[in-house]
Amino acid sequence: MQETPAQLSEIKSMRTTPSARGRGVATLMLKHIVDEARRRDYERVCLETGTQEYFAPARRLYVRNYVRNGFTECPPFADYTLDPNSVFMELRF
Repeated sequence: MQETPAQLSEIKSMRTTPSARGRGVATLMLKHIVDEARRRDYERVCLETGTQEYFAPARRLYVRNYVRNGFTECPPFADYTLDPNSVFMELRF
């Protein structure tokens, strides 16, 4: 069954400046995004991030259990296809 756009939200890109790293800014932004998705009654929030070591801090942020359950890996969503440089993740409500 194909999801409708109203059921799926996607985080497109998040970047933290070096001076803000380690201060909880990204966690607060992600919490805000997740809270807003819940408020809008989305069924899940998805994202695509990189497999390279450079993206390891982002992947850790997404799986961290700061809300009831963190993001988990999932198959490609929307128009994405399998790619060895991509990790697809979701948080279901």
